Amino acid sequence: MKSHFISVNPVHAAVDKLAAQCDHARCHQHLFSFEMLRSWRELEREVETKLEDIEQMVDEDEQRADEIAIARVNELTRAVQALLDRNAETRVQHLMTSEIQSCRPDDRLNRVAELMWNHDCGALPVVDDSGNLVGIITDRDAFMAAYTQGRRLDECSVASAMSSEVYSCAPDDSLVRAVELMRDYKFRRVPVTDANGELVGVLSLADIARHLDTLPIEHPLRALLVPALAAISERRAARPDDQRNLAA
Repeated sequence: MKSHFISVNPVHAAVDKLAAQCDHARCHQHLFSFEMLRSWRELEREVETKLEDIEQMVDEDEQRADEIAIARVNELTRAVQALLDRNAETRVQHLMTSEIQSCRPDDRLNRVAELMWNHDCGALPVVDDSGNLVGIITDRDAFMAAYTQGRRLDECSVASAMSSEVYSCAPDDSLVRAVELMRDYKFRRVPVTDANGELVGVLSLADIARHLDTLPIEHPLRALLVPALAAISERRAARPDDQRNLAA
């Protein structure tokens, strides 16, 4: 959005603030739902039209127009912020990683180690022949299983080492809900499954951190997520058996 005002005055400052809000909405419109995107397009056209009217009004009657112009620009700014606030419920599907590595219960642990090494990850979802999530295995699970069983990695199955009690979220779950799940159980990543239980992605702390980097400091989502992410990152005293893997 171009500011039509070139002089440094209260109207110019108000327009600059509005332009910054619109730029932020434009940069993140790929995260909007279809309904939200339509609302944003309508609002964007309204902003452009009203800015032209405000410019003309200020040019014609500078003595009394500033206060009216600022009020109108601020009204538009609040409208854009309200739209952004409505989109604060960013969905898991917007941020999750969909190209994921997984393994099967009957795979050998040396296969797990190979996948983890090649793809630089410390945990793998375990799926059945239908692609449904049945467990999670971490590097710690794999090597501790080999140690306690007194066998080589290629002699141990994933089923003998994985955690089968798993928590997951849905693609259309809000980001806030997913973070609350991760906070409550100290998970650094959580699998994403569809209505049939099929694995469709993984949401990690890194995915969320990258999203936070795109948000302005004053964005309401920051106030919700930053404390939760700090809690997730805290070291816990004990590692419970119920999905201990996702904390690795």
